[in-house]
Amino acid sequence: MQPVRTEIRAKQYSYRTEKTYLSRVRQFILFNDKRAPRGDGQTRGLRVIP
Repeated sequence: MQPVRTEIRAKQYSYRTEKTYLSRVRQFILFNDKRAPRGDGQTRGLRVIP
């Protein structure tokens, strides 16, 4: 979660947006039974953030 948080803060999104994005990432991870995404992992997740 920390790489996602760092990327959001680098883009200077609001605190509320940060909380929402982190919540969605957490839901995605739980939905996928806590398995890492295939491939390079972190980079894939960060590309989803607009």
